[in-house]
Amino acid sequence: MRFGNTFTGVLLGTIFSTGLLINMPGASAAPTLITDRASFQGLFEPIISESLDTITIVDDVVTLPSGVTITGVDTALSTTPPPARISEGTNSLNIQNFQATDALVFDFASPIIGFGIDFLDAAPLPISLEVLAGGETLTITSDEAQIVGGQNAGPLFIGFSSFDTPLSSVSISPTANQTAVSFDFLQFALADDVNEVPAPAMLGIFGLSLVGINLRGRRR
Repeated sequence: MRFGNTFTGVLLGTIFSTGLLINMPGASAAPTLITDRASFQGLFEPIISESLDTITIVDDVVTLPSGVTITGVDTALSTTPPPARISEGTNSLNIQNFQATDALVFDFASPIIGFGIDFLDAAPLPISLEVLAGGETLTITSDEAQIVGGQNAGPLFIGFSSFDTPLSSVSISPTANQTAVSFDFLQFALADDVNEVPAPAMLGIFGLSLVGINLRGRRR
């Protein structure tokens, strides 16, 4: 009986601890904006990274090695005013005449729970970007975004986590017309690849289990 009661304490501790970590059915949270690349990388393991230094555009579609496609803007300048145009820049994906009605769309072959990208060379500044993810709109300005690496100059970072609702598509638009803006270093985390219970949570489960054992010992 002593073993049975001790086991019950361990089991209850595990159940209670797990209940704090697992989302209940029907519960859902909006994607969470992240403005620092280091913080973003600390949330996910593993992360898939794609450099946009060298891209190939076929029929206005950019296809990355991981299978991600980028669409939503034109490479042609045949209309007046011209549509947003993706160019095969030397060190980034450059968009000229990026208007508020345009959207840069990233489509993923498998659902993701984390998305991050650097942006730079925006004109005019400050720039404000809207990210549409899972029906939620996240807005960030260049004044809020943190410079990558903490330097005085360099690319800015925009990202988000969406643990509750994996996403297959993300779109980025400016809130006002931009003469130019560049994007580089895409990062994302696949829902199927990320561990559901991180190591600190497992320590919580173990700790609460020990509480059950201790309570049993005091009653003896």
